[in-house]
Amino acid sequence: VSTQSTWVVTYISAKPITKIVMYMAFGTGLAVFFVAYMGCIAAFFVSIVGLVIHSVLLTAMLVGVVVSGIVINHYGDKLEADASDLRVSLSERWVHQVRHNPKAVCTLQSLFECTGLTYACRARYHAQCPLNCDVTNSLYERPCLRAAKELWDSHWIYVGGVGLVASSSFFVLLVLELLVICLPRCVKKVLVEPTGVCPGGSARRASLNRRIEVMNRVGP
Repeated sequence: VSTQSTWVVTYISAKPITKIVMYMAFGTGLAVFFVAYMGCIAAFFVSIVGLVIHSVLLTAMLVGVVVSGIVINHYGDKLEADASDLRVSLSERWVHQVRHNPKAVCTLQSLFECTGLTYACRARYHAQCPLNCDVTNSLYERPCLRAAKELWDSHWIYVGGVGLVASSSFFVLLVLELLVICLPRCVKKVLVEPTGVCPGGSARRASLNRRIEVMNRVGP
């Protein structure tokens, strides 16, 4: 069996939520590749504007990863502790969506292979069960809040690891890029321009100018 066939079989047999994660990972990879390619082009042509834009994009990605990690960890801890305020808030929103947008709730139940939020709909119908959704209502036994908790318990370490690696990589790249932008100017200022940082800067500058004149007279 070829590798391509294996990937096709894996994709077809994957759960809907797994396919969504694959799409998100593919899109994130494309975004990172685009930003990295832009940084390489800017560095190759020594474009300060391009490097600054690349630094801004890296900063935005770093902030996005950190903020997302904080939010996910916050709600993950509440989900793990089965916080009553989270349960009440989610129940109110769930019932609102069941009344006004039942198709979206059916889709969500199919993705997570669950039914209802805090109580399953298989045994009896209640306010958390969307209409015209008999297949998922009768197919799955676990409520969606329990499914989300089980998903968090089994995947939080992977989510945290990916977030840590991504944020560390973006931070290191950002520091290196700032050095690429600032270092040449700092070196030029110390070696050529008279500054307090470099005692005798004017004499050193004059000596450097004399060397350049001698090199121009001698020629290649």
